[in-house]
Amino acid sequence: PMSLTGEQGDYIDWGTEQWNHMMKFALEKAGELGLTVDFTMTPAWPLALPNIQDVDDPASGAQQEMDGAWVDGITKNNPYNAKAPASEEAVKDAEKVAGTPVLAAVTVAKYSDKEGKVLDYDSARSLPVGQGADEVISFTPEDDGEYVLFAWWQHPSGEKKYGNNQVDHYGKAGSQAIMDYWEEVLIPYYGDAFAQVESLFVDSLEFETHLDWTWGVLEDFQKRYQYELAPYLPAVYQAACGGNYTSSPREGDFRFDEKNTQVLNDYKDEITQLYIENHLMPLAEWCQSMGKNLRYQTAYGKTLELGQTAMYVDIPETESLFGNDKLDFYRLQSGAVHMADKKVYSIESAPELGGDWLS
Repeated sequence: PMSLTGEQGDYIDWGTEQWNHMMKFALEKAGELGLTVDFTMTPAWPLALPNIQDVDDPASGAQQEMDGAWVDGITKNNPYNAKAPASEEAVKDAEKVAGTPVLAAVTVAKYSDKEGKVLDYDSARSLPVGQGADEVISFTPEDDGEYVLFAWWQHPSGEKKYGNNQVDHYGKAGSQAIMDYWEEVLIPYYGDAFAQVESLFVDSLEFETHLDWTWGVLEDFQKRYQYELAPYLPAVYQAACGGNYTSSPREGDFRFDEKNTQVLNDYKDEITQLYIENHLMPLAEWCQSMGKNLRYQTAYGKTLELGQTAMYVDIPETESLFGNDKLDFYRLQSGAVHMADKKVYSIESAPELGGDWLS
């Protein structure tokens, strides 16, 4: 719930003094009646917070994404000597939240089939990146064939929820921003009435990114899988991808002639592990330290490993809509529920989209 309508017809927005006053009153009444209350962790979904301001600061916890731009036609006789190609999408998205794209990597790969956008796996490599966006990149192929040069731009996603910048779900700074806001603003306001809160709840992962990202992915991936991700980002980047349940990145705009599926699966596992280690685990431990549950629709809406993520929250939850109410869909999480001896498995069982139930 974002807001309630007041007596005069105006809105009372989440996190304002009016909203907190109403929520404290609800908690106090719940205590009188012997009831408990579950709160959404931030206004609606996906997670977003008013305390995320400087979106270029890695410590702010602002949601990040990756966008790519590319130039082909590069040969021994036609070398590349210019600034890295700019991503119009990265610039547009970042401007929405007063952010700036950062050049994270420049890579090259040779076509093995230009018409099919197939790249030679063995030819892929990274080029040195020095001063960033204003640096002139020089690349002359040593062998015959046509090369493609890719520039990879990390940037704030530009997505907001009810005026609040959305939270990074893969970095520790995003989790810290959530905990800080509750500890510094909400919990002190609710005081003793906070005892009536049973669970903090997180709904669907409905944030939209062309490629899910956070600070330090390239370094973490290198340690985890023992090879460099940047040269193979064309296998996972799809410019038109919405990045959630409406358009999951099943394959990139380019593909490699070898190990393409391995790269795609390793990337998906990487962001699953970051989601668990930097997001689910810290939030669950924090909730438990206060005697609360973390109830979470883990991985729902994103290309993440569903069953594994359910192990790391107190009350795993899913939804019937995009699983089409199939039993096997629920079993993905139920195995984790039984293995971890969790007491509750929650399902949002009657969602509606566009007037159609389970459309």
